[in-house]
Parts: sequence; structure tokens; C-alpha cells
Amino acid sequence: MEGMPGPVVYHDPAIARVEAFLFGGQPAFEWAGASPSLALSEILHACYGCYYPMIYAAPALLWLGITGRDRTAELRARDFGETVLALEACFFVCFFVFVMFPVQGPRYLGVPAGIPDGPVRRMVLFLLQTGSSRGAAFPSSHVAVIVTQVAMAIQFQRGGGWASLVIAVGLALGAVYGGFHYAVDAIAGALLGVAVVPLAGAFRRRADLAATGFTSTPGAA
Repeated sequence: MEGMPGPVVYHDPAIARVEAFLFGGQPAFEWAGASPSLALSEILHACYGCYYPMIYAAPALLWLGITGRDRTAELRARDFGETVLALEACFFVCFFVFVMFPVQGPRYLGVPAGIPDGPVRRMVLFLLQTGSSRGAAFPSSHVAVIVTQVAMAIQFQRGGGWASLVIAVGLALGAVYGGFHYAVDAIAGALLGVAVVPLAGAFRRRADLAATGFTSTPGAA
């Protein structure tokens, strides 16, 4: 009908060409078959599944004051606000790209040949089948968000950030090994996660300066 939107055009072929240029193949379809280890598969899938609780971990610990650092309530509130701002910015950029440049991701095009099937992988697949969206593969929001959270935790939470970095690396590798994302998706997600952190800090410092200038000169014209 006239005025109705047309079919969604997915850009997987473009991503696959970049993938082949960078890696000489398609890691999301080939890696698991080349290294069919059940133990490796379950560990990487477990890291990938950790994304869901880790979305909330860094902000929740800051909100509860569990940081391992001697910070006043006011400073913890600022840390919390900056962390949430970085997280929101990360999600916003991801969702904008999903709309403008939809990519299905490998799992919609076929299961990687030879990938071991275990209970952790089946749990992750269940979560994705019930809650994921088609066309939301590039950049990997899983990787982008977890990198953002790790970077913020390293700044504001003693010890926890470095511990979560190990999980983040496993998550990024699991995204490709499990056939959920192209390697390019994971790389783009990591770059986005790194990029939003200084932007959130700059915005917070700008807001602090504006608030200080306003309150220090209440009678200024």
C-alpha cells in the first residue's frame, strides 16, 4: 500500500566484506568449528550471559556506596550520575545506528559449524530468542555497554573494575565464538564504549562548572 514502509534492508553483506578484508574470513562462522572445545564454549557463553547483570552492577554499587573508596555521599552521587550518563549515551548511539544501519548478525544466517552445544549456550540462546531484536548487531551493544561499565568502574570502584575487565574480554570473544556477532561488531562496540566515557566526563565537568558559576554569583546579571 502507498505510504507503508518497505522491507528492512539489512547490511550484513557490507559487514561481511569488511570482516573478510580484516580477517581473511568470517570468524563468527569459522572460529567455533576450528576450535570446538566444550569447556571454551561454555566459559565464553557464560561471560556473554554476564552482560545482563553487569548492566546494573556498576551503577548499583555506586548507588549503595559499595566502592572500596573513601568518597563522600556528594562525590558518590556525582560518580553515579556520570556512570549512568555514559551508559545512556552508549545505548543511544547503539539504538541510533540500529535504526539507520540495521545488521542482523550471524545467528540469523546460520549456526556456526561445529559449535559445541552445552547448557550455558542453550541458556544464552533462550535469553536472546526471548529478548533480542533483529537488526541490532552492529555495533555490539553487549560489548559497548560492558566496556563502558568497566571503564567507569575502573575510575570509581577500587578492584571491581579490573575484575570485570576479565569478564568483558570473555564477553567480546564469546559474542564472536557463539556466532552472535561479527568480529567487526565487537570491535565497533568496544570503540564506542571507550569513546563515550571521556564524553560523559567532559559533560559532567561542564555541568559542574556551570553550576558553580551560577551559585557563586547569585546577583550577577
